[in-house]
Amino acid sequence: MNVALLLSRSASITPSAPALAHGRELLLDYSGLWRRVTMLSEGLGQIAEPGDRIVVAMKNLPDYLVLIFAALHRGLIIVPVNSALQVREVEHCVADSGAVICFSDADHVGGLATLLGKVDTLRAVIDVESAGFQALYVEPTDQMPAEKQSQDPAWIFYTSGTTGKPKGATLSHGALRAMATAQLCDYGTPSDGACIVHHAPLSHASGLLAIPFTAGGALHVIPGPDDRSAEGVLGLTSHWRNAYLFSAPTFLNRLVACASASLAVASGIETIFFGGAPMYVEDLARALAVLGPRLAQIYGQGESPMTISGVPAHAYGSASGEALGRLMASAGWVRSGVEVAILDDNGERALAGKPGMVVVRGDVVMSSYWNMPEATASTLVGGWLHTGDIGVFDENGLLSLIDRAKEVIISGGLNVYPREVEEVLLSHPDVGEVSVVGLPDAEWGEIIAAAVVPRDGLTIKLKELDALCLESIARFKRPKKYFFLNELPKSAYGKILKREVVSLLLSETHNNFAG
Repeated sequence: MNVALLLSRSASITPSAPALAHGRELLLDYSGLWRRVTMLSEGLGQIAEPGDRIVVAMKNLPDYLVLIFAALHRGLIIVPVNSALQVREVEHCVADSGAVICFSDADHVGGLATLLGKVDTLRAVIDVESAGFQALYVEPTDQMPAEKQSQDPAWIFYTSGTTGKPKGATLSHGALRAMATAQLCDYGTPSDGACIVHHAPLSHASGLLAIPFTAGGALHVIPGPDDRSAEGVLGLTSHWRNAYLFSAPTFLNRLVACASASLAVASGIETIFFGGAPMYVEDLARALAVLGPRLAQIYGQGESPMTISGVPAHAYGSASGEALGRLMASAGWVRSGVEVAILDDNGERALAGKPGMVVVRGDVVMSSYWNMPEATASTLVGGWLHTGDIGVFDENGLLSLIDRAKEVIISGGLNVYPREVEEVLLSHPDVGEVSVVGLPDAEWGEIIAAAVVPRDGLTIKLKELDALCLESIARFKRPKKYFFLNELPKSAYGKILKREVVSLLLSETHNNFAG
């Protein structure tokens, strides 16, 4: 089944229900949204064939949501990427996926247009804020979506591992449907008149949540230019009421800070889903104290989108004392439609209380990494997705994550891959060695720190390293702290010991400079 049929169903059942808003302006009801989707699908059919990949690298705009469902409706494979990425980073996603079209916005289209002629498959870069894009909305010849089987690819989510090379997690129509079903089953159908405020990038969790919230007939609110701060988002929740949103812990802490000054500004919030990075127990306790049981945790990965374990909001409200403490420190219970296990070093299931590799299987799990059979084989083993996370189940079935086997840094809800940053820094002629790690931070969860060993005792100017990073990688990947060392801790085999690097930097016995 084509997952776009979920929108068709909502348009049939509640055609006059509000469906899409920009800021405080209502744009479309569900019948209007369905019509816009079918019109754009018709236009997409004039420039792409079913099965073609299209990259979407743009900020959140109303047409982004229409484009997601139009691409699914047409049978295209959508490849959303973070608009904060540098052009060369987007280039990999375009080239690796073999995308034929790249959609962007007025702020980014100029840089992305340079990919034309560099990527063989890319035929056009289209600004969704232009008249050319609006011309793609044409009268549809058939409102029925392309026929798709459950295993047919629908969405490629670019993630990465310790190598830093982005890998395209291929999500099928069946996987997206399983994700939506689990979301509605575990966290409930949106209440009547509910909305979801998409302040987080639609290229990530918020875009995935658009599917179940469309199935539930909720209003999608895209913040306007003046609504993207914590104050602005709270203003939208107060205006539209019964508001849901997804937030990384960093932004959630900002919402809590605003709400603590005046609880009335948070009165329109129904539920805030949080995830994408570890949430410190102290921060979660503070958020619950301010907002009450209106927080719900989601633990997932790009390879198992939004669906490994979680905690519904009512569970935080009904627990107290030590039970609440254990719940806040955990990643919750296994989600509907998936099976999760902990494997020991021998690949056997570990007993409760024994840590090991978190593995998951179910319809929601990715089909493969796009064009990467070896990486797929090493990650999908015996039908199980090996998450790279180390976790443990307690006797009540609560899953706690105690470490990440992968060395990915999660800062402000965004993944940063150490080797990628290290390679940039090592391109400086005076850098001899470098190790990039994450250090705990109350606001960002983790901040990126670089331990740098200059060549031959040379002095390196901080601004040179900063400039090198800013011209090569996205700003959020830039180290916030640099530590200049004489040597890096290594094993007997010459391997840099990351954990010892972290301990060394946290000891604050070395000079460090803010980036």
